[in-house]
Formats: sequence, structure tokens, C-alpha cells
Amino acid sequence: MAPFLGEDFTDILKSCMRRIVKPDVTEKACTSAKLAMVDVNYEANLRHLKQVDIGFAAEDEIKQALLMKKTSERAVLEFKADCT
Repeated sequence: MAPFLGEDFTDILKSCMRRIVKPDVTEKACTSAKLAMVDVNYEANLRHLKQVDIGFAAEDEIKQALLMKKTSERAVLEFKADCT
């Protein structure tokens, strides 16, 4: 089973990186070695905070909280910044 772990790990890493890293950067990193070399501390590689994908359920909860005036847009951006 060990030979398959590398490919699975690459898929998981790419899936996680797609949430915060710009699509063109992840597309260029076609191998696991290139994917591991992507600098996630370099701001130009990262998505804008409004584009960070935190998942469907979290987005739905945020929309509900904004509609009910339980939170502010600033708090949402701070939350997304903490997610990255």
C-alpha cells in the first residue's frame, strides 16, 4: 500500500492548497515536488481574503450571521484571514 500513499498525499495537499492558493499557481505545480515548493508565505501566491474557500457549511453560516446582523463584514474577513 505504501506506493499509493504518495499519490494520495499529493491529492490531499493540492485539495487543501486550492482553498487559499491562486489557481494558476496550483496548476503550474503539476508534480508533488513542485507542489511542495510553492511558497505559501508569498502574498502574490495567495487568494484575496474574500476568495478564500472555507467550505459550503461555513459560508452558509456566515451568510446567516450577516443577515441576522450577528456579525460584521470585518469580522468575517478576520475569520478568513485566520483560516489562512
